[in-house]
Amino acid sequence: SSGINAEYGECLILDEDIGMLQKAKEKIQKGKINVMSSYKSAQTRRWAYWAIVTSSLYFMVGNSSQSLWKDLEHDKKKRYNGYVIGVTGLLSSFSSWILTRYSRSVERTKASVLALLTLLLGLTTLIPTLLQNLYLAYICDAVFNIVTSSCMTIALFKIAHSLTTNLYGFVVGVNACVAGTLDLLVTFIVIDERVLSFNPRQQYWVYTGFAVVCVLLYFSYKSVTLARRRDEVDPPRSRAVSFAGDDPVDVRQNQLAGFVGEECSASGVVDVDQPLH
Repeated sequence: SSGINAEYGECLILDEDIGMLQKAKEKIQKGKINVMSSYKSAQTRRWAYWAIVTSSLYFMVGNSSQSLWKDLEHDKKKRYNGYVIGVTGLLSSFSSWILTRYSRSVERTKASVLALLTLLLGLTTLIPTLLQNLYLAYICDAVFNIVTSSCMTIALFKIAHSLTTNLYGFVVGVNACVAGTLDLLVTFIVIDERVLSFNPRQQYWVYTGFAVVCVLLYFSYKSVTLARRRDEVDPPRSRAVSFAGDDPVDVRQNQLAGFVGEECSASGVVDVDQPLH
């Protein structure tokens, strides 16, 4: 009897293991479906795009700002790098807090607003290199960080509202990975001696170009999408062609004759003497 009980206990344990494996397999398959469908939403793709663009610009400029400030400074006694970084961090946090307080306004924010803000980011990276003023570079860096923080807050808020809770971390992680990869590629191309080997000011020109190109890509994609939707909703209709010299009455009679012919053909009756009205 003890042997039978032992075998029965082993069978129960084996059944429990098989059941746990099946449940785990079902969860994995369900997770794969959820992961694959996380980017099917147009809203998720749209805001994930801007999250990637904003994060990439933040990494690029953050890695080069100190080099630009050193290149622009003329008196080491008037260096305020640490103060600028500290104040900028506080202002960025305050801007994010303001956006969270007015969440209804954030909900109504369109992606085109982030496109305009991205152009502003490109402008803040272009002005210091053109005017070559350290204090102006400080101000532009503060504006850049505040706008970047605001854009990320809006983008993450929109992504969170378009996804379920368990997929939010995955999408944000993928966005951060793509943004880091873009930063790595652009930084390598710009800095490495075997490629471009730009100085800090020239690097900022590249960052400005990156922002402009991203905005142009977005508006190009949006224009194509709107054109496709317009064709689907209102497809082009056949129109009667009126040649020069045709009488409008004759054209109208030809249209009515064609309509009557189609009706008669559909009903199986052809009445040649049927008058036109």
